Amino acid sequence: MNNYLIKHIAHLFSPLIKYSGIGRISKQIYGGYGHILMLHRVIPTENKTRIHNHQSIEITEDQLSQLIKYFIRNSYKTISLDELYNRLINNDLPRKFVVYTLDDGYFDNYQYAYPIFKKYNIPFTIYIANSFPNKKILLWWYALEDLLLKKNSFSQKEYFFLNKIKCKTAYQKELAFNLIRTELLKMNKEELIRFFDLFDIDLNSYNEKMSLTWDQIIQLSNDPMVTIGGHTQNHLALAKLSEKECYLEIINSQKEIEQKIGKKVTHFSYPYGKINQAGIREFEMVKEIGFSTATTTRLANIFPEHKNYLQALPRISINSQTSESLLKANIDGIFPMFRNNFRRIVTD
Repeated sequence: MNNYLIKHIAHLFSPLIKYSGIGRISKQIYGGYGHILMLHRVIPTENKTRIHNHQSIEITEDQLSQLIKYFIRNSYKTISLDELYNRLINNDLPRKFVVYTLDDGYFDNYQYAYPIFKKYNIPFTIYIANSFPNKKILLWWYALEDLLLKKNSFSQKEYFFLNKIKCKTAYQKELAFNLIRTELLKMNKEELIRFFDLFDIDLNSYNEKMSLTWDQIIQLSNDPMVTIGGHTQNHLALAKLSEKECYLEIINSQKEIEQKIGKKVTHFSYPYGKINQAGIREFEMVKEIGFSTATTTRLANIFPEHKNYLQALPRISINSQTSESLLKANIDGIFPMFRNNFRRIVTD
């Protein structure tokens, strides 16, 4: 069951879920003791046209504040990954806890998320993919969004696939994004830059304005409420790499971050953490390298048994489409129950 389908089922059946009592039943078995939340970007609260694909990794400032208030209002204890690790290995998990994590290394984590977490005295983790602060990541998906929002048609003959594209309406722009994305994924960095040059879009400028700098990461790391974790050098799907390539992606990222911030990096997040994207080989590798914990993108809640699977911890994805009913369905274990075929502890 994909996220798109889950979201619409949640909205459609939220009244039934609320009044049927299924949440009370599932919570006893699948709700766990607490939850690790997975966020990516935190953006200004503004009425701006967007292409839906990007909303799947975004949350607004107001939504982040409401999310924090939700857990405070419901008497959750907010803990860091260090505390989660210590409590797991000591069999001392608190009932009703929440952990906040953000992936990749976007500048808005510093500009918008950090002040909100500080306001509510909330510990959180940012997993850094080194290609972000090293300005080597090409954030072409945001350049493509900007391109489609200002274009109604294409006439470039250099790229045959553009001749089929219509992008006048919002729906057409959504379809166009996915069609062009498929073609751009086949291109190397030079080809991507050349493609956007046709439209006078400087692809490298997106790195500068959207990525955290090392100075900002160092400043964040000096705050005891902030944990800096590893997320590989280049944000690649580790399962597709050779064993040596996979090892270097992880260890080189860890070493560089440690050298920059002057602290040990003991927490890790797989860049792509679904079942076919990170598995036993990767779990064993991050354990051997010395990470205390590692998080996936498997949807599930945290149980005491996770002390035996510290390198395969599940998370709940939070984005702009996460309504309170969907959030509750996840933390009560309703959708994790169905997603994982009625398994409580998900590691494979």
